[in-house]
Amino acid sequence: MNKKTAIIIIGFGSIGKRHYCNLLELGYNNVAVFDPADDAFAGFDGIKRVKRLNDGVLKSFDVAFICGPNNLHVKQAIMCARAGCQTFIEKPLSHNLKDVSKLISILRE
Repeated sequence: MNKKTAIIIIGFGSIGKRHYCNLLELGYNNVAVFDPADDAFAGFDGIKRVKRLNDGVLKSFDVAFICGPNNLHVKQAIMCARAGCQTFIEKPLSHNLKDVSKLISILRE
């Protein structure tokens, strides 16, 4: 993966922060973060923050890391897949199987 690859991290709790720091340490410099909680960004000055997730925003990214609450994983992964992002989803995939087959179908396309 090119170091200039546009990456979004969705969810900036402990695991999202870990992925963010690891990506920066590996030399990726085009990393943005979405989290609705303003306090999630405390101590991370200068971070590129995405305020809303929608198709237009997601189409500007190549890779998405889904790191938020697992009840949102599938919904967010579907949005990212439709936007053309390569998608990494933290475990567990979800809290139930609702829309998992829909996600698989979109990813196969």
